[in-house]
Amino acid sequence: MQAELTPVVDAVLRDTRDDVERDVAAAVADASALLAAAGEEAEAIRARARADGEAAAERLASAAVTTARREGHEAVLGAQRRVYEAVRRGAHEALVQAAGSAGVDALLARFEGLARARLGPEADIRRLNGERVGIRATAGIRSIELTVDELIEREVAQLADRVESLWR
Repeated sequence: MQAELTPVVDAVLRDTRDDVERDVAAAVADASALLAAAGEEAEAIRARARADGEAAAERLASAAVTTARREGHEAVLGAQRRVYEAVRRGAHEALVQAAGSAGVDALLARFEGLARARLGPEADIRRLNGERVGIRATAGIRSIELTVDELIEREVAQLADRVESLWR
């Protein structure tokens, strides 16, 4: 099943690489700007506070730098989360658009085989329609639903190192 998704995931990764790099570069630039501004603000605080006492100035400067670091880190994490969501969403959209193609039909046939293996050969299997690509199978009171969304989640989790490499 992973082999069928590899070309789709690779295509989505290629298509989103520029956007990802731009988002990450912007997040890093924002973080750098925040750090620079915090450094400037910290220096100004130090200069004003020298008259009031070095100890008070150091505490304020440290708090400003800590806040800027936290905000910069949050900006980078936000960009990384957007990248992850873009990859996941892109893979899902590619499979929805490819519905009815030989590759997706083969994947659904594999889902059907898995359902029959779990529920038995007499399982009633129906393909899902619309945005949900997958199958729902029932046999008596037992049922199983296998969807591309679940498969994408597992595959993206397994590809975490490759996705993470986009912002290194």
